[in-house]
Amino acid sequence: MPPAKEEKEYTIKLSPDQVSTYLNEGILVVPNILTPLQLERTKIGFTNTLKYHKIDPNHLKETGCNLRSLSSTNGSGGVLDIFYPQWKMLNIVTNKCLFDVTRQLWEASLCHNGESEGEMMTINYHKQQTEGKPDANDAEDEEEEEDSYHKWHPFGPFDCRRGYACIDRIGYRLPTTLAEEIGNEIYLTKLQKNNQHNQPQSANRPVKKKYIDNSTSTITTTISKKQRKKLKANSIQRSLTPHLDCCPKMYNSTYDINNQPKKKWRPIQCFVALTTNDTQNTGGFEACSKFHLKFHEWSKTPTSIGATVATISSGDDSIKTMMAPSPCIGEYTHIRPKEDAEIYKRMKHIPVPEGGAVFWDNRIPHANSYVHDGDEPRMVVYASFLPDVECNRVYVEKQLEDWRNWKRPRDMWIEVDDDDDKKKGGKNSSSSNKCIGSDCGNKAKNIEDDEEKTHLKESKSDEEENIKMREEEFTPIGRKIMGIDPW
Repeated sequence: MPPAKEEKEYTIKLSPDQVSTYLNEGILVVPNILTPLQLERTKIGFTNTLKYHKIDPNHLKETGCNLRSLSSTNGSGGVLDIFYPQWKMLNIVTNKCLFDVTRQLWEASLCHNGESEGEMMTINYHKQQTEGKPDANDAEDEEEEEDSYHKWHPFGPFDCRRGYACIDRIGYRLPTTLAEEIGNEIYLTKLQKNNQHNQPQSANRPVKKKYIDNSTSTITTTISKKQRKKLKANSIQRSLTPHLDCCPKMYNSTYDINNQPKKKWRPIQCFVALTTNDTQNTGGFEACSKFHLKFHEWSKTPTSIGATVATISSGDDSIKTMMAPSPCIGEYTHIRPKEDAEIYKRMKHIPVPEGGAVFWDNRIPHANSYVHDGDEPRMVVYASFLPDVECNRVYVEKQLEDWRNWKRPRDMWIEVDDDDDKKKGGKNSSSSNKCIGSDCGNKAKNIEDDEEKTHLKESKSDEEENIKMREEEFTPIGRKIMGIDPW
């Protein structure tokens, strides 16, 4: 593999302390990834993309229900299936500062010169023999620094200066109270329509009751006690619970849980924050720091690969006991409250300033907070990069094909069927832009009528922000990151 052509200095040069923080914690927050101008343009583009999909940030009570059609995760974490708008591709996906930080972290945290697994295990063994095991009373930091095996991977040598974009989603987490109110409005509207449909035609009596707790809803309908209980569970968004975006059992393998070659290798994950999130319980990022150093030990314990003992009948009246299967679904692994209680205890809020980014080892359990008690939506753009190894080169070729055809990426938690994607228009969302089961569209139309001139001006901007970026608009390094030009 010929060496990558020398480039100018990194746009952002990490300090030794920053590198050390990432190696020890598995998490690094880097401020000012975006310049003030880039941040402003990205926030405008983000807002215009929402408006393009009939979501007006200034009228979320009336239009927020349209968020449902953009989420293939059922509202989890406020994650939205928005992949390719121009502002995102230019300011985030191919952002050189973001890429430069990732490249430096690859070099510091991963084997990249062809080291074998046996070599890394031998190095650890000699360290323990020469330096001795730390005393049990020593700080956890000192104990965990002893292990270098976590740097090893099975994907072979690679040039840390080369890599590719991994196009991901965006996040728009509503305050919990607002998300519940919108969800209840949708639920009550559906009940009202059902009640009216089920009434005898001769009985043109008015609907009897208005019922919704602590809400400004104007919907009036008759509901049962059972239905009243459901009001609490109708939020259009919920938290993204602790999880891993990797499969522990198969981590040090080039094959997945189904014994198929892995589609990609993404050792570092990242997002860029467009709003400051420095207070816990405001929908922000939470993580279990340092866990990457204990990941391999944990992955070999029954707790992480099948903790529940299942008792089953063999069909001949005998009873057999066996371990339940691994909880990983593809590259997603749920961290369970009971079996993984210690991880839950170590989950902490990670403050991130607007314009900054957080990078984390993909063996770090992470989440966003259970509630969002703040006043404003949290806005983030998920973005990461892939080292230049064989499986990633194949992945990026397919990703580039999807981008050129304006089709959803094929590896975003859910499998994308090509035929199904064509039926749904192959656009940026998981379904159509209609708001299912609510009168959201009528409310949005009323807002249009009230603000017609402003809306017409914004519509033109919205459309411009969501056109597909042309290949010639990428920077030279952006073209390489996208896989358009070779390294």
